[in-house]
Amino acid sequence: MNPAPELFTNSFSKYTHDFTQIQVDEKERKIRVPEKTIRCIWNEQLFKTKQLQTTSGEELEIIFSGHWNFGPGPDFKNAAMKVNGKILEGDVQIHVYSSDWQANDLTGNPEYDNVILHVFLWKSQDETFSDEKTSVRELELKSVLTKGILDLNDELDFDSYP
Repeated sequence: MNPAPELFTNSFSKYTHDFTQIQVDEKERKIRVPEKTIRCIWNEQLFKTKQLQTTSGEELEIIFSGHWNFGPGPDFKNAAMKVNGKILEGDVQIHVYSSDWQANDLTGNPEYDNVILHVFLWKSQDETFSDEKTSVRELELKSVLTKGILDLNDELDFDSYP
């Protein structure tokens, strides 16, 4: 039995209409990397430390990555680094995406007033970091990792970390 031509045409027309209405939202296609992976990478300094630069082009040298914070507030406390030759001491906040700073509403939160470096794996599209109250620098890790993020994730021993 062959379907009536008008039924097939109507079904196909409805299918193509519905199908062409589907839109892919690129923002939904983010790779899921646990923030703990980025914290471990920071703690172990699993990135190329020579010729580091902040996202605004300042020379950056990590002297001490800080103490892993087990409580509320920034991820690492009492870090030390040189920015354009000037030694800075303070805290480090870790995120997967640069926009996570705003998503977590950290601007104006007094627990984060001592943050001197915001470290993240990927800079978010159409996002500009701005925190007038502090002089927080940013470091994007994606291009300075010693290995690919998936390889590092497989190699890290998460049981030995807090």
